[in-house]
Amino acid sequence: MKEGLVLLPVLIFFFAFCQNYTSLLDTKCTDPPSLTFGTTNESSALEGSSVNYVCDNGFDSVAAITSTCNADGKWTTPSSPCLRECVNPPSLTLGTANESSALEGSSVIYMCDNGYDSVADITSTCNTDGNWTAPSSHCLRGVLRSK
Repeated sequence: MKEGLVLLPVLIFFFAFCQNYTSLLDTKCTDPPSLTFGTTNESSALEGSSVNYVCDNGFDSVAAITSTCNADGKWTTPSSPCLRECVNPPSLTLGTANESSALEGSSVIYMCDNGYDSVADITSTCNTDGNWTAPSSHCLRGVLRSK
């Protein structure tokens, strides 16, 4: 029995050492890459882990934004940019926009009121400065739309 009692502390020490040693081998990434118009509250991560970003006010993204810590201790490029958000597209006489907001580079499409039409799709595009382009056409009565 005495041999078993002596061996137990040795085994406990060995397993504790192995557990600490493997954690020393884990790759750690520090200082995640910066993101224009976005931030992360995390400062480091272990290999395979990701940090999440949040876009600043007035900006949004098309998907969740992450960066992952690689085995070489370097981060992947953030997965998506933060884009300027435009709200309240310009009004159109006798028409209505299909959305109330859009991200830069995207457009809203206007639908003409009943009894009115346009010769082509009417759009307004969100610019990088947060402003909209003017609607591309007008709604008119009795217009025959080209197909």
